[in-house]
Amino acid sequence: MLWQGESMDCPKLPKSKHWFISDDGSFKVAPLLIEDDESNKKQFEKVKKCLEEYKWKEGDAMLTVHCKNGTHYMWEVISMLIRSSADYLTLSKNVCQVDFCPMSEIDTVFPSPRVLNTHLRIDLLPEEFRKQKIVWGLRNPKDAATSFYHQIIRMGPIAPNSEMFQVLSKMTFSEFLSVFLFSKDIIFGNYFDYVDYMWKQKDQPNILLVFYEDLKRKPEETIKQIDEFLGTHRSLELIKQIAEASDFQSMKSGKVGSSKAGGIIEKYGGNVGGQDNPLDDIIYRRGEIGDWKKQFTVEDNELFNSVLEKWAIGKEIPFTYA
Repeated sequence: MLWQGESMDCPKLPKSKHWFISDDGSFKVAPLLIEDDESNKKQFEKVKKCLEEYKWKEGDAMLTVHCKNGTHYMWEVISMLIRSSADYLTLSKNVCQVDFCPMSEIDTVFPSPRVLNTHLRIDLLPEEFRKQKIVWGLRNPKDAATSFYHQIIRMGPIAPNSEMFQVLSKMTFSEFLSVFLFSKDIIFGNYFDYVDYMWKQKDQPNILLVFYEDLKRKPEETIKQIDEFLGTHRSLELIKQIAEASDFQSMKSGKVGSSKAGGIIEKYGGNVGGQDNPLDDIIYRRGEIGDWKKQFTVEDNELFNSVLEKWAIGKEIPFTYA
């Protein structure tokens, strides 16, 4: 990105020794937890090894969404299509996150058919994953940044061993916004780098772009589009039921306090208050289009807009901001 590195006020983030790296070596992304102790190193090496050795299972689906662009929301909808049921899953989306949990353990906890998901852009994944049908979820960057900030500050207490989370969770919103806009060291990489690459892949026949705002505003039409892309051939009645179940407030009520992490979250993400999956309580917040307006100051918005003005590919994308 042309503007990255231009901000002298961007707070510094801790550096990781572990990276997901693109084929050409030009792009690298730190994993979820930035801890450079021996156990973290072993975990990361196991995740990468399992990814490289994995053989795709017929009936699974692949979802790639950058942080806070609607991953849980879309994962639940696609899972309903695959399972032919509008019931909420009792297992968490995090159980199927391939850049976080080793595939060998995912297979044990959540057998096929399921929706595997990642926050990585696809050139950081093995070919076995890239060649499958991939749903790519995208949300406007102002709402994505706002949602990301609120998740980070709520994650701080349950990720005490992560230096990255501890640094980020103590930032003001304006400080975090500067990191979101300019830093390449933020968890799962810079939003704009992610979108730049994925936008160039959007016309590949095995990739379907789904805007978060479309799923919110015209759910039946958008779910039907996903159904046709995946070839799940669900009835219009089921698609209507899924649209009703995927209403954000309905999903929040149905998921928080009921989903289980199958032991994986405790092993790789910590827990709080004895809950099996504390992350759902953090992840489902508002889900509103235009929530950024309640958070941004005039100065925040001016900074963000100055970046958007320099973002060539962003000008091609029909984002919905309100």
